[in-house]
Amino acid sequence: MGRRSYGGGDRGHSLRIGFKPNSALITHITSLINAGSKVEGTHVSIDTSAAYTVGLAANDAIPDGQIVAYENDNYNTYHLTIDLETFADQNGNRYPATRIRNKPYSGTIALGDTVIINGSTAKAVDDGTTGGFGKVLAVDVPASGYADILL
Repeated sequence: MGRRSYGGGDRGHSLRIGFKPNSALITHITSLINAGSKVEGTHVSIDTSAAYTVGLAANDAIPDGQIVAYENDNYNTYHLTIDLETFADQNGNRYPATRIRNKPYSGTIALGDTVIINGSTAKAVDDGTTGGFGKVLAVDVPASGYADILL
């Protein structure tokens, strides 16, 4: 048998996703740029006020990820590339961010909801309320009746 080594740091891959900053993060990024400071490495949290939106991580909070790249779009906002590391579901439970799945949904779901299987075909999802899995990042994408679920 071969010898197994342990440690050596992270050998996995992170989940890199494009996000938009909320208004407070836009102000923060602009102030960093104006001061000549580095934007990359800024910790962020998912903001469920709009699809694929992040805000500045609060003091003493567990961040969901960090900015690894940004681009000013000349319309007073930025396109961000985020290394998404963890996320909290609507019940406050934290999970590693591994992938995003686009799933059909039935019923009513909202940004930030967890989801459960809905229907006898076991293909559609619905709001998981106090149970469920994942976190809804976008609703009605790419068409009505489909949602992006962070897993």
